[in-house]
Amino acid sequence: MTSDTPSVPYLSTLTIRRIATAFLSTYHASFSVPVPIEEIAEISMRIVILPTPKLEEYCGYDGFITGNFSTIMIDERVFKSNQERTRFTIAHELGHMMLHRVIYDSSDITNQDDFINFLNAFSSSQWGYLETQANKFAECMLFPNDETFRAIVEDAILTAHGETNFTFSNFQSLLERTMKTFFVSEQCALVKLKRDFPSLVKAVAKAVPF
Repeated sequence: MTSDTPSVPYLSTLTIRRIATAFLSTYHASFSVPVPIEEIAEISMRIVILPTPKLEEYCGYDGFITGNFSTIMIDERVFKSNQERTRFTIAHELGHMMLHRVIYDSSDITNQDDFINFLNAFSSSQWGYLETQANKFAECMLFPNDETFRAIVEDAILTAHGETNFTFSNFQSLLERTMKTFFVSEQCALVKLKRDFPSLVKAVAKAVPF
């Protein structure tokens, strides 16, 4: 890493969750799900959500937030066809605003070319840290209440008469219920299940790999 390469400060998962919880306490104090992330960004924070043609094709990402945090640009195709992914992207970009303000304050991102120049300034490892932290923030935002999530999983295990009897069909039903309850994509739900209930996912994966 050269002296000009941006460095991403370490943030523990607990720290990220605390920041996300404080954010929701301000903008969605009920913590009810699904979290109205679009309304929080557009109405409460007055951030413009701007569908942009071929954004992902051009820069390899389906969204980014401008350096002054006034606009979140989202790939137009994703915005029109995948609301769950759009919700995650908005939460992810809000994560950059809340976690990486100092880094973004020193940028001047106003368009796709600026964003590409911004990301190219990072080493691959530092950019990876930046994105992982924003992903964790997004997960904390969209799954604000672990008790609700845990109750859904425990109910599914009870229905299957125990974790050892959990079939792929049971798992698919659990995945669908998680997606519907929290209004998230299948990938987002699966990542959450893998992280919080690894033994359950591992048991099912023995029969059908994910």
